[in-house]
Amino acid sequence: MNGFAGMEIETGAGKYLRVKGGDSVDFHIISEHPVKKIVHGFGAGRVICIGADKNCPACMEGETPKQRWLINVWDRKDLKVKIYEFGPSIAKQFKALAEMLAEDQKTINDVDIRIKAEGSKMDTEYTVMQKAAGPDIGEVEEWPL
Repeated sequence: MNGFAGMEIETGAGKYLRVKGGDSVDFHIISEHPVKKIVHGFGAGRVICIGADKNCPACMEGETPKQRWLINVWDRKDLKVKIYEFGPSIAKQFKALAEMLAEDQKTINDVDIRIKAEGSKMDTEYTVMQKAAGPDIGEVEEWPL
């Protein structure tokens, strides 16, 4: 990877893009490269994994670390930069889309993305779709990842 018709979409007022079950969210990827993090836990209790070889306390307790990626995106609804965090299932779809676009000498930054969420909580399934790029967003300031 280089570098709704009639639905009410809630992306939140904060700096993170949220995709709830039953919703679709449209955005443009600003980041040239995703930032990968290995973590334990969720929400406020989440910690960065330092690795079992470095005596990570969560690893030592048998907790399996999870891969997460972060990218800066332009939220097409709120018209502002947000951070989108995702796991392996979405990462695989982004990778497949990036490979397909490369066949046409394009990058994932050349198109807009729609992510559709179906289900709820741990049973949510996400679908990544390519859209034609919307209006040019110009120069924007990214969030530190």
